[in-house]
Amino acid sequence: MRIKNIAVAGIAAGFLALTAGTAFATTDHAAPPAVGKATIWMSTHKAEPGQDGILLDAACLGGHLSFIQSKALAITGVGQTGDVVHHRVRVLDVDPGRYSVDVTCAFPGEQPKVAVSTTFRVLPKSEKPEPEPTKPAETKKPVVQAKAPVKQVVKVPTGAPQTGGGATA
Repeated sequence: MRIKNIAVAGIAAGFLALTAGTAFATTDHAAPPAVGKATIWMSTHKAEPGQDGILLDAACLGGHLSFIQSKALAITGVGQTGDVVHHRVRVLDVDPGRYSVDVTCAFPGEQPKVAVSTTFRVLPKSEKPEPEPTKPAETKKPVVQAKAPVKQVVKVPTGAPQTGGGATA
């Protein structure tokens, strides 16, 4: 009986030792986002002139977006989710090369403006050969063959089927 009590006491002490550490442990929470921070994200950083549907997200945490500036991109659509402003942009017909994309945010207080930038590369237009004109397809009249009715047996039986009366079974 004494060994049972010692075993139970050992298990209980081990359980308390494990749970005490987790009960008094402090959790490390992520710090809230810094106010006065500006970020920019693009779905791609290179494209050909005329390409549309590129996504550009700009966030001004704790402030508002003042403007986006680029000599290579034109904004074609805008939406917003919280502090993030989503833009749909099109590549302008400019010379190939690297262009700056600048986002400026305005904040109240000590930091009235914060700017962040990234680069965007305009690729040369791809040389796609012009497709050769094709001749219109000749229209042919479908050939209709007259089909004679097909008989499966030479002599078609008439009357009721003859089963043989069942005497041979």
